[in-house]
Amino acid sequence: MKPGIFAVSDVNSAGEITYCRLSGDVDVDKLREVWEARGLDPALLPDPPTDEYALKRACLESKGNFRVLVRPLQGVAGYALVTETADGQDLKYDTDGMLRAYITYDKSDAGQSVSKAVVEPKDHPKAKSIRALFEEYRGTLSSRIIGGKWLWGKLAVLCKSVSLRDTGGVYFIPSDCVEQWHAFCDAIEEASLSTIFHIPAVRAEEAIFAVLAALQVEAESEIASMAEELSRADDGALGARALRSRAMRSRDVRAKVQHYEKLFERAVPGLQEKIDALDADIASAVLLLSPDGS
Repeated sequence: MKPGIFAVSDVNSAGEITYCRLSGDVDVDKLREVWEARGLDPALLPDPPTDEYALKRACLESKGNFRVLVRPLQGVAGYALVTETADGQDLKYDTDGMLRAYITYDKSDAGQSVSKAVVEPKDHPKAKSIRALFEEYRGTLSSRIIGGKWLWGKLAVLCKSVSLRDTGGVYFIPSDCVEQWHAFCDAIEEASLSTIFHIPAVRAEEAIFAVLAALQVEAESEIASMAEELSRADDGALGARALRSRAMRSRDVRAKVQHYEKLFERAVPGLQEKIDALDADIASAVLLLSPDGS
């Protein structure tokens, strides 16, 4: 050990600070196998890539030169690769040598719909690579989806995380959710090349202040967003279903704030009052929409 640095255990932990280093794609089938083997809920798994998304990834990966543009086709699930050239201030597009890639669907012997990528012209230099990448990407999840949309956007939310940076990337997990968070992370690390880091957060005044300050920023941002949406309710922009959704979001914000206030045994000044005001505005919008609130 270096002087002044000590390994400790049995600390009075408030939770942990967590962040990750994502690497490479994740095989959908392997992730499901690992996930279910660990007894985790399959309903929490991310949706597999759609054929259209896989084809778009394949086209973007194959286009090479920045002067090659990927553009969606009209009326069909597919894309075109068009080469752009610059002649002084004029831009020109080579449609004669344009590649088209799109999805078609056939019926299998069992009557199921089977998709495949069609690339035209077949002898285009990029045709083979696009077809191969399409087959690869339809069975894999990119690190962007794993990180932004699933790990932080879903799993960390279930563990009542709070972002410690405005731009995200570093989160706090409360102590009573750490075990569940580790179960999620261990499965992801086993199924991928990614690494997720866990740093214990000691229950000290500075740590508590930092976490509650981040919670306040997050909650106030969510409250302000819903309040701004409600301001348009008089114009009929929000229907009954949308208002019920905002009411559920408000309940989630309140529950999370109460969870942290109980965990740290102190209140965040003004937050409960702001949530009360938001709930009152939602109730008023519902009554204005319909006398019976339906």
